[in-house]
Amino acid sequence: MRQALKESREYISHKLREEGKKLKDLDFKIDEFINRTIDELGESIIVNHLNTDKDRIEIFHRWRNNKMRYPFFTTFVRGLLCANYFAMIEHNERIDPNFFIDGAYLMYLHKIDIFVSNDLRFQKKAFNVLYKGRDKHFLTTNEFISFLNEFTLSPN
Repeated sequence: MRQALKESREYISHKLREEGKKLKDLDFKIDEFINRTIDELGESIIVNHLNTDKDRIEIFHRWRNNKMRYPFFTTFVRGLLCANYFAMIEHNERIDPNFFIDGAYLMYLHKIDIFVSNDLRFQKKAFNVLYKGRDKHFLTTNEFISFLNEFTLSPN
């Protein structure tokens, strides 16, 4: 995965050079990128990697037409696109060799309210993208300890 992200970064750099543009000239946001590409990546994963005897195209159409019915897969695809976007757009940030493991934690958080991590780079940025507008909280270890102390000291 890290190699694929590096290739995405190199590809966008090459395309920008060909067009005589710079990274700052790009005018698209992460939500726009995800919305434009989620179906294509989801289809590719389902058709090429799903191990089933069932019709993969039909499975893709069911997912595409009702992504909320498949929250884990949808978040997985969004997480991959999020990492790809960061790799392509944030050239000053290194591509974390542990991205896939770190990202996997974020991709499967549908049943939790609080995520605790001291990674304030990729993990926090990806969390903010994947769970924006949802009642989930990203806390550092110290913030979580403070939260627990408030909770246990509360008379209620």
